[in-house]
Amino acid sequence: MDATASHKILTADELPNKDVVIGKIRKLGADGLLVTRVVDVETQKTHVPGKAYVVPNYYNDYGAYYTYVSRPGYTVQEGHADTETNLYGIGDEKLIWSGRSRTKFTATRYELIQAFVKIMIDGLSEAKLIR
Repeated sequence: MDATASHKILTADELPNKDVVIGKIRKLGADGLLVTRVVDVETQKTHVPGKAYVVPNYYNDYGAYYTYVSRPGYTVQEGHADTETNLYGIGDEKLIWSGRSRTKFTATRYELIQAFVKIMIDGLSEAKLIR
């Protein structure tokens, strides 16, 4: 299967214009258009409190010395993004396939993209739209 990323053939200003988008895709000879959009994002911030504890530091003739050590608190942002991916036929401009996915914000950007692509390819393959 050959694919072309939209940013290689369309400018951001052209994207809202359906006729321009379809015209450029037809000019490429493509038979389908895969569109993904974010439909919902949920984030939650959780504060992890700091911690203080005593660490034995040094013993000598004057007695025991202890050092207080503290670890500051920090905030963790967790959440997910829900996306919808639709495959349209270029000939009749009708919806052929649609899939949804939820991606957690726990990986690097590259890992998120790779996981998303795998989910979409698996879905299209399961629907027998690609091999």
